[in-house]
Amino acid sequence: MEGWKGGAIILVLVLLTACALSPEEAAIQAVQESQGITRISPGTLRLLQTQPWQDGVMVLIRYQTLEENGQIAECVSLYEAQRQQLGWASGGGGGGCWAGGGHSEPIGIGAGQHSGNGRPGLSYVYGLVYDERVAAVSVMWDDGEEQQVQVVNGSYLALRAGAHDYGEVRALDAEGNTIHTQPSPHPAPGKESRRPANHPTFQSSIHPSFHKERNLA
Repeated sequence: MEGWKGGAIILVLVLLTACALSPEEAAIQAVQESQGITRISPGTLRLLQTQPWQDGVMVLIRYQTLEENGQIAECVSLYEAQRQQLGWASGGGGGGCWAGGGHSEPIGIGAGQHSGNGRPGLSYVYGLVYDERVAAVSVMWDDGEEQQVQVVNGSYLALRAGAHDYGEVRALDAEGNTIHTQPSPHPAPGKESRRPANHPTFQSSIHPSFHKERNLA
């Protein structure tokens, strides 16, 4: 009986360790596990924003990693956190990294889709904002629906139910004027992608210059 009690206590401690106290902590733990804590540059992990989705929370995180060649890479990851009996745990996620340095465009663009476990699908577009004039971002989806989201902590995040690609993304100033327009990178047959080199993508096909993490699943 005493042995059973001791085993139960150990099991509870293991479960508590596996779960986080908040969605943000769960997402940060997932990033650290996917990248390796020692690979992430100290002090660079930054929570950008969260948005509720179905029975979970989507968490957007920015950080830097030290590559094997000694270079610093900028990274963004999007993870889903789900509530468990003893806290929160990651329900999957992914992201991309690209060489640090200057940015030729006002915003970066990442996009992808999430489905699984019999749940409705989720499509998302998100990224970092490099131009301080940008106050909002407008996403035109492949079926013609337009969605506008505000800039939060130098980032934007658009979520939509179903399986969709974006057709165009526009960076807007505080008056709603278009500062920059970026068409979808998906090329027409026989055409090459027009995705700028500083725009990470988090779909099934990753730009070769970016480090691929786990996909949302």
